[in-house]
Amino acid sequence: MLAYDKQSFIDLVRSYAEWIPLNQVLRLFQMNPRLFKSWVSQVSFSCESSSLSLCAKQHPFQITHQEYKVIESSLNDPVYAYWPKSAIHSDLLKKNLLTVSRSTYYKHAKLIQPESQKRDYKKPTYTPLRAERVNEIWHMDISQFRTRDDRRYYIYAIIDNYSRKILVWSCLDCISQIEIGNLISKALENLSGIRIRLISDAGTENVNKYIQKLLHEFFNEYDKHINHQIALRHIRQSNSMIERFFRIMKSQYLYRENPANYPDLYQRLEFTFNEYNGLRPHYSLQHQTPNEAYAGALARDFREQYSRAQNQRFKKNKNCPCRVCTCTLEANARHAFAGT
Repeated sequence: MLAYDKQSFIDLVRSYAEWIPLNQVLRLFQMNPRLFKSWVSQVSFSCESSSLSLCAKQHPFQITHQEYKVIESSLNDPVYAYWPKSAIHSDLLKKNLLTVSRSTYYKHAKLIQPESQKRDYKKPTYTPLRAERVNEIWHMDISQFRTRDDRRYYIYAIIDNYSRKILVWSCLDCISQIEIGNLISKALENLSGIRIRLISDAGTENVNKYIQKLLHEFFNEYDKHINHQIALRHIRQSNSMIERFFRIMKSQYLYRENPANYPDLYQRLEFTFNEYNGLRPHYSLQHQTPNEAYAGALARDFREQYSRAQNQRFKKNKNCPCRVCTCTLEANARHAFAGT
């Protein structure tokens, strides 16, 4: 909370420092001396023309006005209407439109569009399933959605754990073990001689003689070994990866448009799966899309791009022509750490 009222905190510390050595006062407040000096500098050289209210010349590593405008435009761009901030940041980085860290993007995005409430995140007590290659672990599940005409539909999907790619999907007005078999068959069409762990829940559409027979046939006739495991029964982990995708699908796509009927829903699903697989980069995939990760594309190294952008930012801010803030290096020496 101190960071939201730095001036008051600095004034308080200075009042105590008249009677007690400054380092002891900072130790009392558990404040790092270097951080305190940084706060003094920020308060002493505030500038209204800066997105962070910091003088560009005295804080030359802050983002430029142009970079701030890119962040602001991206948050209002209809192309990114359904994207999380991490995906927007990755896309801007890949297109060389903005080269800042994800935390910097988040910080400024929060200033532009403050979040109403911070979402609670409960860290799992187990190690999540993580594949080391594509087609090592698949997740299968069904989610339901009700359209505006009060009809309920069931959305089937299989996702690859390593790449997060939705391999196959379908939408029906019923739950069908036959459709489960069709999806597995379709996902396996161009694969042979592989071993896959297929994770699902314990629903009767997943656990039945028909699915067992189908998987046995795949092994005997096509050398495709499918180890079907039930989440929270055969393994400790849940089927969270596909469940997470369904939450994204509903909250970021379907609920916003509220499809009126089946054709409308199917059209929205096509858009959702195409954008999710082919356009939206994932931070966990080193800024790749699921399609790129599944195809084995090499992740780009952005270190040189970051270094170049930082040097350009430093030079531009040092030569800032702004006259709103009239600070100088001499003023910095006289006033920045006065009383410290």
